Amino acid sequence: MQERPSETKILNFNRRTNNIPGNPADTNIPPMYNNGNGGGGNMNDKYVTKEYLNAKIETIDTKIDALSKHIDDKFEQIPNVIENSILKEREFQREQQKETRRFFWGTIIIGGISAVAGVVSVIVSLVLR
Repeated sequence: MQERPSETKILNFNRRTNNIPGNPADTNIPPMYNNGNGGGGNMNDKYVTKEYLNAKIETIDTKIDALSKHIDDKFEQIPNVIENSILKEREFQREQQKETRRFFWGTIIIGGISAVAGVVSVIVSLVLR
């Protein structure tokens, strides 16, 4: 009889290990699972201890807290920076208005003096003829 793909297969573990059900486990692990050195070479270059990991996590947490405080400080400074920029812009506008008034009044005064000088010179030239 042919097996159908949907039927459940029962694995025979006796073929995979030397263990027999009910007996203690066989401590002779096949070489393909154990390279003979107890689980690998020097574990210090690939793994860390729990204490070392916790110390590093504490260091990282401290740095993250400091960074969060720094970011919070920067956000608290934003209104002050905006206010200072607005005040500087207002001061610049005031200076520009002063210069515009000076130019306006200077032009009128110089123009008026020139006009008066022209009228006086015409009057003088008419009188002296």
